[in-house]
Amino acid sequence: MRYTLNFGLADRFIRTLIAIVIASIGGYYESWGGLLAIIPLAQALAGWCPTLQIIQRKHIQRIAWPTIQVLK
Repeated sequence: MRYTLNFGLADRFIRTLIAIVIASIGGYYESWGGLLAIIPLAQALAGWCPTLQIIQRKHIQRIAWPTIQVLK
């Protein structure tokens, strides 16, 4: 499998914020649920999400992209 980035800087920033919020809530309630922050943080650092790659691949295969015909 080829490793390519499949989301941009804005998504990385949002995933980092989500990870911080999840970790903070887990720390506040002293819960192991805060460890779930590892998932969006790892995705933000890598810039790659396996679920997003699967969804995009299926989405691209389903769409019949319209062709533009140039009249001469």
